[in-house]
Amino acid sequence: MYYRDGDFNQIDRIGNNVEIHKFKGEKIKCKRFFLSYACDILDYVEAEEYICVIHADYKAMGLRPNLDRRITKYIGVSKVVCDSFEEISGKKCELMYNFVSLDKPKKVLRLISATRLTAEKGRNRIITLGKRLDSAGIPYIWFIFTNDSNIIRNEHIVYMKPRMDISNYIADCDYLVQLSDTESYCLSVVEALTLGTPVIVTDLPVFDELGLDESNSIKLKLDMSNIDVDEICKGKKDFKWVAPKSEWGKYLSKESSYDPNREVWVQAKATYDDIALGKRVIKDEKYPVSEKRKNYLTDRELVDTIEVPGDRFD
Repeated sequence: MYYRDGDFNQIDRIGNNVEIHKFKGEKIKCKRFFLSYACDILDYVEAEEYICVIHADYKAMGLRPNLDRRITKYIGVSKVVCDSFEEISGKKCELMYNFVSLDKPKKVLRLISATRLTAEKGRNRIITLGKRLDSAGIPYIWFIFTNDSNIIRNEHIVYMKPRMDISNYIADCDYLVQLSDTESYCLSVVEALTLGTPVIVTDLPVFDELGLDESNSIKLKLDMSNIDVDEICKGKKDFKWVAPKSEWGKYLSKESSYDPNREVWVQAKATYDDIALGKRVIKDEKYPVSEKRKNYLTDRELVDTIEVPGDRFD
């Protein structure tokens, strides 16, 4: 195979299967010569057959094919291509579907983190782990929920805006990763283990206290000297983990009068456009809203809460 230029990775990949040479204007002699578009290469070729492979539906594209009198045969990669080419050129085009040859695919490792990208939260360790996965040829995608603008440049990382609940994403990943200098509890790790998702963490005392072990976690040293890519790819499955029992019930009331959907009446302090109601509210207008919506509006000083006895609202 000869090439003038192209994507290095593609050239390198093809080189695993065929002998490749960069074309430097030398004479080429062979039995069959295949080309696609660059007919000027034929000036340098001596062959028994010159075969042009047609990849485009010229009729649909509204283009004329590049024909050369030296070409002895045309091959099209689909019947649609062959029919289109024959109609436009008047020349016979042999159907030859492309063959597919794939290596056995590796499982894509799915990682997730919810963290700031600062030094104490393990920025350099994230970089180190990514580089080790890259050097081992592991395909992976790493979701990081953060609003940190100082992002890490890694083509495998997908940055997501933070949100209150990412449990669906955690449950869909192979590991939650948290590589901090220190942690006092780490709610995201507890949430992951509760959902049955193992974790990759730094070896910190709190994780021993919370019951992280070889069945549910991979603990990395702070200097990242014990990264074992094979162990990471092997995964952790079907472990049982229960969060430590919380005793906050001793201090918190078991009953609450707060009902976010309870209807209350408010009075507008100014004229404003209410998106939830889909209309403009006029100053001094009185109307009912939910308790939760009332809190939102009063925080923004748009309304006052008013009492409306019984049905005697006027």
